[in-house]
Amino acid sequence: MNSATKTLNFPSLTADLLNQVNLNIDNTFSSTWKSIGFNIMLRQANFAKRSGTPVGDVTYLLMLWVWLKVDSVAMFSRDALLSFSAAKKDALYDLLNREDLDWRKLQLLTAKKVLKASGKSKLSAFVIDDTVKTRCGKKMPGVSSHFDHLTSRCVMGQQAVTLGVANDEQFVPVDNEILISQIKEQALDYKFNDGRSIAAKRYQKSKFQTKPEMVCDMIARAIRGGINADYFLADAWFATKHILRMTIEHSLIAIVRMKKNKMKYRLTINGTTHLLCAKELHKQHVKGQWQPFNHVPYQSKSIVVELNIASSDKQPTQWVKVKLLFVRSVNETKQQASQHDWALFLTTDSQLEDEKILEVYALRWGIEVYFKEAKQKLGFLK
Repeated sequence: MNSATKTLNFPSLTADLLNQVNLNIDNTFSSTWKSIGFNIMLRQANFAKRSGTPVGDVTYLLMLWVWLKVDSVAMFSRDALLSFSAAKKDALYDLLNREDLDWRKLQLLTAKKVLKASGKSKLSAFVIDDTVKTRCGKKMPGVSSHFDHLTSRCVMGQQAVTLGVANDEQFVPVDNEILISQIKEQALDYKFNDGRSIAAKRYQKSKFQTKPEMVCDMIARAIRGGINADYFLADAWFATKHILRMTIEHSLIAIVRMKKNKMKYRLTINGTTHLLCAKELHKQHVKGQWQPFNHVPYQSKSIVVELNIASSDKQPTQWVKVKLLFVRSVNETKQQASQHDWALFLTTDSQLEDEKILEVYALRWGIEVYFKEAKQKLGFLK
């Protein structure tokens, strides 16, 4: 006797949509596809096929497969493909295996269209972050060892660096890179058909580019593609001098969280110059001088200092004025502040108000939600 067929598990967003009365999901996808002009964007990204099912139809099916969260292309083709198209599963696999398709350009065009449709926002920021997708298996190609700061341990898998645009209403992913470290790297078990193809070049960059280099390239591509923002937001893992220098070159206001490391800041008091790290600044110029925030359980203290953003000591110094914001939480019930648990933020706009710094930095939460949704419901990097 055959066991019962396993039912498909839909993401919550899709499940809510499917539960609506008199709704045909294929019609919903079709109308959305047409309204956003996806076939036009496919042509702009140079997606094409010489024969068989049109490339637009195959791309449509691949996106529908992701949102329906079927376990594999084979299962999707067996259970649902004939409901939407006469294409066979080989057509889907062939498109996924193409080395010449510029998926990055298609993503950028899509992000630009979505952002344009939502209108101009008062707050708009580029947000950068990374996440690690654990992938086990001795023969799994293209994986390496990465430190996962969520679990505080090294895991085997892939690290994805993502750039997006966040505003008052939404977070829109714009660009992605996969970072392959040299630690326990497992090489590909096949060779590219053309070493000059888009896929081959991206694989080489994933192996040899550093994260700051990836970030700078992604920002430059987004701006060249017509996507703009006022701010640049990142956590302490991306608060490097290289990236800060890039934001100044692109006229972006950087708001980043800083590590409490040995990085020196120049502070001038009564004509005397002091070079102090974050902990020294906190001890000498912040401790005992905390100021309350309006209507929120935090205290803060800001200091305008100078930072040398030159990458190394061998390069000429490039001192720029920045604002450091020290923040600590307050226990609302006891009205006591933590003595040791404080955070440090830096902005390249020394005139920016303290409240504004935290208000804009809060937009960074959108990328965390995006990672969670993509991993749990959309098979991120699967």
